[in-house]
Amino acid sequence: ATEAATAVAPGEGRRPWPPLEGALALYVDELQPPSGEGLPSDREVFLKSLPAADCSEDELREWVAGFGTLEEAIFLPDVQSDGAQLSGAAYARFAQHSEAEALLAAFPVDGAEGDVQACWSLSERIQQGVNGSLRADVLAALRGGMERLKVDTGCPSLELAGVGSDCGVQPEDGLGAFGGSRGPLRFAWRGSESGGVIP
Repeated sequence: ATEAATAVAPGEGRRPWPPLEGALALYVDELQPPSGEGLPSDREVFLKSLPAADCSEDELREWVAGFGTLEEAIFLPDVQSDGAQLSGAAYARFAQHSEAEALLAAFPVDGAEGDVQACWSLSERIQQGVNGSLRADVLAALRGGMERLKVDTGCPSLELAGVGSDCGVQPEDGLGAFGGSRGPLRFAWRGSESGGVIP
């Protein structure tokens, strides 16, 4: 689970982490990497095992931008550091499919353990709906199953957040930076309900 994320457009520099308010998040790409070939509409890549301990966020952003025109990069913080350090996971959205494909070719998921690994973003694919590579409205199914999931997990604050989530989270819900309908798809909840772990 991840405590907060920061999105910075190229050239903006690093924004400070949002206040950690006891909310937790689990990004869909942390659950299961997608498989299959990318479609021309796929432009977002999920990266893991970035050398976050050895590089600053600006250095990592510059490195990723070396593959093409970077429209957006979202670097996920390390929960163990209370959000003070990067986790080594990130989302990178490129202007062109071919640019994202170049990054995937350079860092396949089947690479050696500990090496940077890249895969198509499951979050983006879910957001594409029936016209995307999943050929199904998975987002509608997730939204439709949230009430049952809240009951099954015993976590009433559990919400689906991110682009297309139609998240109705209010500031008083205690989900802070995780609530709302911006960024990659994620499940967000108040850590106090789950003892700080995934329900």
